[in-house]
Amino acid sequence: MSARFSPIGLDWSGPTAAAVQLRRANKGWAIHAALRAPVGPLTDADSAVNLHRVLWRHGFEGSDTVLTLPTRGVAATTSATLALPPRASGAPVDQLARAEMARVAGRAQDALELDLWEIPAPRRAASGWHVLAIAAAGAEIASRVELFEDAGLRVIAADARASALCRAVESLRAPGPDLTIIVELAWDAAHLVAATSDAPVFERRIDELAISTLASTILGVSDERALAQRFAAVASSTDQDRRAAPDSAVKLRRLVDALRAGVRDEIALSASYLSHQFDRRIARVVLAAPPPFLEHLEAPPPLETRRVAAWSDLSIDTARGPQHPLPPGAVLTALGAALHPGQARGKAAA
Repeated sequence: MSARFSPIGLDWSGPTAAAVQLRRANKGWAIHAALRAPVGPLTDADSAVNLHRVLWRHGFEGSDTVLTLPTRGVAATTSATLALPPRASGAPVDQLARAEMARVAGRAQDALELDLWEIPAPRRAASGWHVLAIAAAGAEIASRVELFEDAGLRVIAADARASALCRAVESLRAPGPDLTIIVELAWDAAHLVAATSDAPVFERRIDELAISTLASTILGVSDERALAQRFAAVASSTDQDRRAAPDSAVKLRRLVDALRAGVRDEIALSASYLSHQFDRRIARVVLAAPPPFLEHLEAPPPLETRRVAAWSDLSIDTARGPQHPLPPGAVLTALGAALHPGQARGKAAA
């Protein structure tokens, strides 16, 4: 891969794949290509080949790829907070962490790929080394990687979603010891991650706030493109149209209101837990979501809300990028993967 381009960051955990690639600019990174493609779930090498063709047609360069690992299904990550002896004690802390994560994940110790991030000591915790551990089965990661490599994509790393999200919003995270809550609202699930200025300290998958779940329940819509078409139709309709056929607009408003209320409730619950658990101030909340929803989302007062609405919010230049780049909230995890610092080929960052 040329030094001019980042690897292709790829987030493919459901029926839609999101991909982002950056290029070097005078003052950092500029957007080179971004897409969301309804290619169906990753099932075999043929589906990966199909995606590779889609990437090529949309101007992505090279084959180096960083995958984000799913939080459910094959190759899914498992996370937990662990209390370990201090590293200076000489205790085999990595081995102890592996043993505990094997118990949590229900896997053999030698089957796991594992990464650790130091977190603030919980309130009234005993002395020791406290970490967020994220693990995934090495054999399942290898099988997933093999599908892409058979399709001509060279996987240089597999990334945990929490890590990718933190990396993507680095410019928006609060400095110092305060915590930032990051909420990504996506089709197949919502993800909530809390982070210091250095690393993630907490993550949670929230299936109840999956756009697909609520869209199916409220609208009877099970396809992401069909939902986008509903929003577009209402947006382009006249007042007379809406009065004549109000049902669609009313149901879309119910969907937006349900997501807004659910996001506020989850943030309030997590903020209360995190501030008590770590005795740290929640400095701000960063929200990312597809355009029909983002402007309606907000953190409960008095928490500060930052919305990821434009690439410039993330210090990413668009001047020489695609004429109509996707909003970053639709591909945020893929962006974080594209910004991966790089690891040995095939090694998981989970």
